[in-house]
Amino acid sequence: MGLTDSQWIACTHKDTGNLHIHLIANRISIDGAVYQTDFVSNRAAKTAEEISRKMGLTIANEVRRTKGHQKQKSTPKRYEAKKRLQDIAYTEFRNRDNKTAKDFINAIKLRA
Repeated sequence: MGLTDSQWIACTHKDTGNLHIHLIANRISIDGAVYQTDFVSNRAAKTAEEISRKMGLTIANEVRRTKGHQKQKSTPKRYEAKKRLQDIAYTEFRNRDNKTAKDFINAIKLRA
């Protein structure tokens, strides 16, 4: 997607029953250029599919087509835990003491 000179972080999880990746990227590159965000979701989906095909991974759209509509797998206990972690993460995002990704992750670990 052309984000080679930008800060980014990726994480994997499988709370939907399928392992998948989330990517968060800074749209301002290290040299100050602005990454064009018009149609970013389309470009992200296309790039994710290309990478998945290269690596022999499952393609999300193909899974969705074969499974159709699925009932939500979340339990109240799981939802509460997810909400608590989201609240902690948003609080730590705003915490100016967290200057690096490592600071942010350590702060979450201390609170979780």
